[in-house]
Amino acid sequence: MKQIFITIIFTLLFTFVTTNSYAHGTGADLIKEINGYTIDIGYEPEIIYAGETVSFDFLLKKDTLKEEFTDVWVRITQDSKSIFATGIHNQDFGGTTLLYEFEKEGNYTLHVRYQKDGESITEAEFPISVLPPESQTESNSLNPIGFIIGILFAFLLGITLGIIIGRTLKFLK
Repeated sequence: MKQIFITIIFTLLFTFVTTNSYAHGTGADLIKEINGYTIDIGYEPEIIYAGETVSFDFLLKKDTLKEEFTDVWVRITQDSKSIFATGIHNQDFGGTTLLYEFEKEGNYTLHVRYQKDGESITEAEFPISVLPPESQTESNSLNPIGFIIGILFAFLLGITLGIIIGRTLKFLK
């Protein structure tokens, strides 16, 4: 019974770890240094297509250390026209994240202003290029065969390690 339990635990563990790591890409960063502050905005996916959700993560550093801020104000413009504007509170848990979907292709500007208790700390602008949806390449989409092979490999690895560890524990008893 103990061997079956260990086998199930390892199977689930390796399947979850493989699936989780496959689901996250490398992403990219928008970085700018202004007045001793480093504005670091991570975003994913690395190539932005119209009609797809983009995740932006906002970080502020001073002398390589994380700088505290209470809010970040975000505005997205195209041809000097505001498309989107919002304030995001810096959460104690989970970071400061914005999910946004660009409706059409084109060149945009991402404006950010970091604040602490209502006072501006620093601000910057970043250019963003959004490609049309039909130019999306196969490398950016999920490869179903690779995904299935990864899941099968993780499943078999979990079963194998579960059996080996289960038998080893039974032998040591």
